Amino acid sequence: MIDQAYIEKVLGRLPVLEQEMSEPGAAADQKRYRKLVMEHGVLSKLRTLADAYTRTLTDIRDNRELAESEDAGPELREMAAME
Repeated sequence: MIDQAYIEKVLGRLPVLEQEMSEPGAAADQKRYRKLVMEHGVLSKLRTLADAYTRTLTDIRDNRELAESEDAGPELREMAAME
């Protein structure tokens, strides 16, 4: 399992990058600006994947709870177990 705290720590850099990229004159140093843009792109992709991962974990947890629930009907429990 991936450590959620680590993901949040890494993704915490996104607002910092966005702030640095939006500063007046940030694009004056093209080499630095390219590095910022590239890092931002990588972290943005990571955020997308992390969000999907978190949703998947939540879905798994919810389906397990439903599959084990005595309140749910047998058809619903079976469907949740299959998911």
